[in-house]
Amino acid sequence: MKKLFFALLLLVTVLQAGAQKPVTISHELTAKGSEVVIEFMAEIQDGYYMYSTDIPKGGPKPTYLKFAELEGAELVGALAPVDEPETKYEPVFDMQVTYFKEFASFVQTFKVLDKDFKLKGTLHYQSCGDMGCVPGRYDFTITNENISVVPAVVPV
Repeated sequence: MKKLFFALLLLVTVLQAGAQKPVTISHELTAKGSEVVIEFMAEIQDGYYMYSTDIPKGGPKPTYLKFAELEGAELVGALAPVDEPETKYEPVFDMQVTYFKEFASFVQTFKVLDKDFKLKGTLHYQSCGDMGCVPGRYDFTITNENISVVPAVVPV
C-alpha cells in the first residue's frame, strides 16, 4: 500500500512539473500618430530563462512573431527586445545565445493604413530551466476596438 501511495505521489509531482508554465506574457498598446507599438511583457519564473530574438540558426528557438492576419496595417521594423539581454555559451548548441531572466520586454511597431485594421498573431518563445525547455506561445488580436489611431495617408 505504501508503494502505491508513493508511486501516485511521484506521478502527481511529475505531472505538476510538466504542467508548469514558466513564462507569463501580457501586452500593452501605445499609439503615436498613425503608428502603434505593441509591447510584449514576459514574467519569467525563478530558475528559468527565455531566449531573445537574435538566436542563430541551429540554436534554441528564438522569440519571434508570426501573423495569421495583417489587414489595413504594415509592420515597421522587426520585433526587438527593449532591454539588453544577457549572453552565455550554450554547450548543447555549441554557440553563444542571448536570453533574459525574471523579466523580458519586446516591442513591434506597425503603421495603420486603414481605420478598420486587424492584426492577429502569435508571439512564439522558448524558456529553459533545470527541468528542461518549454516552448511557449501567446496569441493576440488587435483591432481599432483596442486602440484609437489615425490611419496614415497612403499616396495613390
